[in-house]
Amino acid sequence: MEKKKIKKRIRKYLKSKSKSGFFYDVGRLSYDFYLIFYRLWHNGVLNKKRELKYWFQRAFRGYSDCDLWGLDWYLSGIILKCLRAYKKKCRSGLPNEFCYKSMDVNEIWAKENKVPTKEATRNWDNTIQDMIDGFTWLRYSDDKLTKISDQYQKRGKEGHFQEWQRQREEAIEKAKKFVTHFNSLWD
Repeated sequence: MEKKKIKKRIRKYLKSKSKSGFFYDVGRLSYDFYLIFYRLWHNGVLNKKRELKYWFQRAFRGYSDCDLWGLDWYLSGIILKCLRAYKKKCRSGLPNEFCYKSMDVNEIWAKENKVPTKEATRNWDNTIQDMIDGFTWLRYSDDKLTKISDQYQKRGKEGHFQEWQRQREEAIEKAKKFVTHFNSLWD
């Protein structure tokens, strides 16, 4: 019984001191200093100077030093933007490998070897979407690991890392299509 009274008194005391008193004032002062110095000076003035430097580097070199720190993130962002724009664009042609069932020189001009244009267009669009899906997954793979881990923990199961690896391999296979069809990415 005595322990409950002591805990209750301690809670009451802490609640009364949490919004006033010496420690609150010192904490508030250090937070104000943080806002003025770090947020305003460091992120404001110094960051603008850095951003201007990086802007000039991108203008003259095509990339900046900060882009090299996370080259995978930087390049995947550019590739994703371009692939999405390419898919939306009204394209005028298709790669040969989607227009013919066989690329054998002896069979290429045979009528039965040709694939209907609509089917070839659908296959090419699906391939582009696979590239987009693969690069999107790889770009946000750390977030995917966290999400999969949380899902498995809610279920009380193990093996979230194996699931992440399986999805990663699938995304790599989709992203490999970018290299395979690299010379086919024309309009």
